[in-house]
Amino acid sequence: MKLIILKHLNNKSVDKYLVKVFYLSKYFKISIKIIIFVMSVINYFLNFFKKFIQINSKLRDFILILYYRSIFYRKKQLKKGKYYWLKNVNLSILNKYEGKLIYDDLHIIIPKNDYKTIPLHQKYLYAALVNYYNIPKYYVLFWDALLVFNEIFLLEEYSKEFKIRKGDTILDIGASIGWYTCKVSKLVGDNGKIIAIEPNPRNYEYLKKNIEINNLNNITTIRKGVWLFKKELNFLCKGYGSMLEFHKDFKNKERNLITINVDTIDNIILELKLNKINLIKMDIEGAEIEAVLGAKYVIDNFKMLKLIIAAYHKNQKGLESYKILIPYLEKRGFKIFKEHLPYIVAKKKNNYNH
Repeated sequence: MKLIILKHLNNKSVDKYLVKVFYLSKYFKISIKIIIFVMSVINYFLNFFKKFIQINSKLRDFILILYYRSIFYRKKQLKKGKYYWLKNVNLSILNKYEGKLIYDDLHIIIPKNDYKTIPLHQKYLYAALVNYYNIPKYYVLFWDALLVFNEIFLLEEYSKEFKIRKGDTILDIGASIGWYTCKVSKLVGDNGKIIAIEPNPRNYEYLKKNIEINNLNNITTIRKGVWLFKKELNFLCKGYGSMLEFHKDFKNKERNLITINVDTIDNIILELKLNKINLIKMDIEGAEIEAVLGAKYVIDNFKMLKLIIAAYHKNQKGLESYKILIPYLEKRGFKIFKEHLPYIVAKKKNNYNH
């Protein structure tokens, strides 16, 4: 185990502490438990006070590395761990920029992460997974995509409660590279419709590419953000991962800012002349409150409407968006399936079609 640790360490400031910890753990097994406990306490207080303190990134990495290594040191905990699904992933490299993931009859082209931008603690986590599960080392270059694949296809976070039927019309807001779009496109069939909305230019190109390689003909793509008003907004396009988030510090020139068009759900639906919507799936990295407020017509007039919203993002006051959206939706006649929180899974109370 010591050799495995040393093989993957490249940060001298972390190296000496890890070696000491694991030398001690070899003789005093209780030290591992103490490390985990201390790490948990520190993480709790760091999360609680993160608005008031600026934690040094090296210290954060050190804490997380200790956590990952202390768990993976005891292999029994990995046998049925939450990353076991990685052993069954069918992922290959296409070129120096892309890979292809195959699941059932779907083929998804995915972009690589920039290795330099992957957080140090994430690299240590992956080093442990590679050694234990004997999975290809290049998987770390697609880490973001693999986590989304697990969320949508294996955990089925957006398939709770509601069955997709032939002929359904579905809005995929925050479609990314097309994970959910391609999945439900086959379920709704030729008579169904998928409206895939994605503002990130790179994601949008991959979205169109994945629709094309899977020969899907029932999808309309829209390159826009969804907001409370129709206008232009500056967004921050992050290097690590495929996230676009609303950016408020416009003076920071080092940030990778882009300007995108945003519109309301109501306007988009009226322009498309849709007479029904069965489901809105939404994952838009913290803009869900503004998006829902911009869907008043749709919410009030589409009686068969169902919602699945990733609502765990926090506002500036540290309040999760579901805590704001649930009262708003309940007043407008929605039943909330609260067992799925922080995802909002909701349907109109007069909608008996599951």
